[in-house]
Amino acid sequence: MKNDVLKTEKEVYFELTGKKSRKKKFNGVFTRNEDVLIEIFKRVNKPVVDLDLIEDTGDREFFTELEKLRENVFSSDEEDKLTILEVYYELLNLCGYFDDLVINNGNYELELENLSKISRTIFNYESIISANDVRGLFFFLTNVIEGYVTSSSDVDGVQLMTVHKAKGLEFPVTIVSSLSEYNFPLAPRDPMREKDNINKEDTFYTPNKFLEYKDCSEADEVNLGLAEENRVIYVAMTRAQDILVLSVVGKMPEEICKISNYFNKNLDLDNMSISSVGSKPEENKLNLSYSSFADYNNCPWRYNLLNKLHFKVSQKEVTKMGSIIHEALDVINQEIKDSGEISKENIEKIAKDTYYLHGGTDEEFDDYMDSIFDYYNEIGFDITVVDSEVPFSIDRDNYRFNGAIDLIYKNQNGEYGILDYKNTIFKDYNREKYAQQLLTYILALKNDSKYCDIEITEAKIYAIKSRSLIDFNIGESRLATQKEEIQNTADLINSHEFNKNESSYCNICEFLKYCNG
Repeated sequence: MKNDVLKTEKEVYFELTGKKSRKKKFNGVFTRNEDVLIEIFKRVNKPVVDLDLIEDTGDREFFTELEKLRENVFSSDEEDKLTILEVYYELLNLCGYFDDLVINNGNYELELENLSKISRTIFNYESIISANDVRGLFFFLTNVIEGYVTSSSDVDGVQLMTVHKAKGLEFPVTIVSSLSEYNFPLAPRDPMREKDNINKEDTFYTPNKFLEYKDCSEADEVNLGLAEENRVIYVAMTRAQDILVLSVVGKMPEEICKISNYFNKNLDLDNMSISSVGSKPEENKLNLSYSSFADYNNCPWRYNLLNKLHFKVSQKEVTKMGSIIHEALDVINQEIKDSGEISKENIEKIAKDTYYLHGGTDEEFDDYMDSIFDYYNEIGFDITVVDSEVPFSIDRDNYRFNGAIDLIYKNQNGEYGILDYKNTIFKDYNREKYAQQLLTYILALKNDSKYCDIEITEAKIYAIKSRSLIDFNIGESRLATQKEEIQNTADLINSHEFNKNESSYCNICEFLKYCNG
C-alpha cells in the first residue's frame, strides 16, 4: 500500500509540476500541497478490509459495525440518512466513549469536554450548512477550522477578543483585562539593540549603517514605543459605549495610578470607581432551567450528557418551527402591550416577516399562518397582554433556576393568568409535566419584585398543533410540592447522581441505542 502511494505521488507530482519527485518515505508524501494530495487520493487504490480475515472477535465486530455505518452514510436515501451528529455519536459509541465507566469516571473529564466541544461545532455546521453532508464537514474541519469562531448565546458569557480584533467595534460594557506596568502596556524592548533574542526568539537587527535615515536617540525610541502602546490601550478603552472596566493585578489604587500616569491623557480617575475583587471565587451554583429540570427527572443519564457534559443533538424541524412561532407571538404580544391593540393586517405582516427571517419554507407557511390566527381568534383577542417573554430567576443556596414566561395576561374579569405556548398536539400523559412547568413559573413570580404582589388565578397551555387551550390546577399545596421537587432535584444533581432511568421518554431519546437499559 505504501509503495503504491509513493509511486502515485511521483506520477502526480511530475504531471502537475513537470519536476521529478525526490520523496522516498511514505510520510514525506503528506508534505505536498493540497492539489497534489487530492489527486493522489483520487488515483490510489483504497484499502479494503476483509472481515473474514480478522481473527479477533472483538475487532471483527468493530469493523463490521463500522462498515454498516459507512454504508448508511454513503448509500442511504436522503430521508433515511443519519445526521452528522448521529454519525458522530455512533463512532463514539463504537470507540467505547458512551460506556458508563468512561462517562461517570472523573479521569476522563478532559476527553469528554473535548468531545463535547466537537459536538457543538458539528451542531453549528448542521444548523448553518447541512445536517447530512459528512464529506462537507470534513472539508470544513480540515480547511477552515483555524479561523472558525462562534458567538455564545449564554446570558452569563462575554466575547473575548484581542485589541486588534476589537478595532472598529463598540460594546455597551467593555472590560480591558490584566493591565500591568511593563506587561500590558509593554515595556520598551531593547532600544539599544543589544539583545540576541527576545522572548526566546532570535533577533536579527539591520546594521546601523543602513539606518542613517533614522535620526533618533534611545530616549526617542523609548517614547515611540510608549506612544504605540498608548494607542493600543486607547483603542481598547474606546470600545466602550457606556461602561469601561479596567482590570489590574496588584494593590489598588496604587497599581491603577501607575497605569494612569502612563496614560494620563486618556484616563480620568475623577470619574472612576475603584473596587477590589477578593482572591476567593464565588462558589458555583447549579444553573437549572425547566428543560434541564425535566431532563433530569426523565433520565439523569441523559441529563448528564446534555447539561453537564454539554453534548449537542441535531435540531429537529419541529423544534425550529416552535422557535419561529414563539418569536412571532412574542413580537405580536409586545406590540399589543405597547399599543393596546393590533390589526389583523399587522399580525399577518409581523408573522410573515418573522417566518422568512428565521428560514421558514413556502411549504409550511400556510399552516404556520393558520396557527397564529387560530390562537388569536381562540384567546389572543380576549385577553389583555401584561407582559411577554418575562425572564425570571429563582435563587437558592445551592441552585439558580432561570427561565422565561411566555405570557402574563389579564382575563376579561381583570384576573391575572400565565400562558405557555407548546408547538405540539396535546396528549394527556404530558399534563403533569406541563403542570410542573406552570407551577414553577408561579413560584418565580412570587420571588419577582415586579409581580410578587399580583395573584395568579389561571394557568394555561396553548397546544398550537392541536389548537387546544388547557387549564391547570394551581393550588397552594401543589405549589409547595413543586418547590420541594425542585430542591430535591437540585440536591441529586449536586450529588452527581446520574443513573439511567427507564421512562416513556426513552422511545424518542437521541441516546437510546447507547444506553442499553
